[in-house]
Amino acid sequence: MSEEKVVSQAAEEEALQEQVKVRREKLAAMQQAGKNPYEVTRFDWDTTNKEIRDNFETLEGKTVRIAGRMMSRRVMGKASFLDRPSAGICPPGRHRRGGLRRFQKVGYR
Repeated sequence: MSEEKVVSQAAEEEALQEQVKVRREKLAAMQQAGKNPYEVTRFDWDTTNKEIRDNFETLEGKTVRIAGRMMSRRVMGKASFLDRPSAGICPPGRHRRGGLRRFQKVGYR
């Protein structure tokens, strides 16, 4: 049993080393192409989740710009749905371990 554990640990370590190697190669390729992978960028958004929920009828058919981390996406034929937490609100299912976590507002607005 302990031999199997040692073999699986060695395989995991080898896979991790391979993943690090691939990531470093991608980083080097981006830098050689003149791109800065660590550049801080800004995305100007104009609408929040609450504004969309409160004014859905007036916003329907219009283009809005929202920003945030996409937590999940469900594609169902021609329709797509995504879950995106609002700033400061913990999405469902993200508070089971370690108490309620609060998401920090990330943006310049």
